[in-house]
Amino acid sequence: MTIAFTITPDTPPRMLKTMATVIHMLLANEPEPTAEPIMFEPEPAPVMAQAVTIPYTPELQAEAAAISDMITPKLDSDGLPWDQRIHSASRAVNADGTWRQRRGVDQAVLDQVRAELKQTMSVPAPLAPPPPVVAPPPPPIVPAPPVQAPDGPPSPPLSSNSAPVDPSGYVTLLTRLATDKANGVLSAELVDTAVAQLGLPTLASLVARPDLVPALEMLVYGNQ
Repeated sequence: MTIAFTITPDTPPRMLKTMATVIHMLLANEPEPTAEPIMFEPEPAPVMAQAVTIPYTPELQAEAAAISDMITPKLDSDGLPWDQRIHSASRAVNADGTWRQRRGVDQAVLDQVRAELKQTMSVPAPLAPPPPVVAPPPPPIVPAPPVQAPDGPPSPPLSSNSAPVDPSGYVTLLTRLATDKANGVLSAELVDTAVAQLGLPTLASLVARPDLVPALEMLVYGNQ
C-alpha cells in the first residue's frame, strides 16, 4: 500500500499535525527486520603426539658400541682393542678379561693381528699443542634487528641416519684421504709414509687410536 501526502504553503497546521500522526502510526506498525543467526564452527580437537618406541636390537647395540669405541676404545686385560678380524662379534670377554676369540681364525692371522694391535697401542700419545695466543677482544658489534622468519610448516625432525656420527674425526679423515687419492691430489706413498712416521702398522689401525687423528692429518696436509 502506498500513501502520498501533498504539502503546500497553504496547508493548514492542523492538516500537518494529522499527517505526522499517520506517518508515526505507519512506522510503529512496520515489522522489524529479522537478523540472520550467526553460526559458530567448533574448533578441531588438538592432535596429541604419540610416543614412538624403538626396539634396542642387536644391530643398534653393535652400532652404539662402535660409536663408543670411536670416542674411547675399550681395551681388554692385555691392553688391546677389539678387532673384528679375530674377536667375537658379541664383544664378550673371557674369564681372564681378554677378548673372546672369533671362531675359525687361523693362528697365523691371529698372531699377525695381535702384533699389529700391540704396535698400535705402543705408539705414545701426541704432545699437547702450546696454548694459543689470546688476541685482544674486538670492538663491540651492534646487533642487527632480528628478521622474523616467514610462517611455514615446521621443519621435519632430523633422522638418526641423516648424518654419520664421527666424534674423533676418523671417518672424516679417511673419507678425505680416499677422495684426494682418487682425484690424484695425494699419493698412496705419502699417506703410508705419514702412517709409518706415527708408528702405526696400517692406516686402518688408526681406529684404535683416535687421539692420533689430528697428528696424521697434520703430517699429510700440513697447515692446509
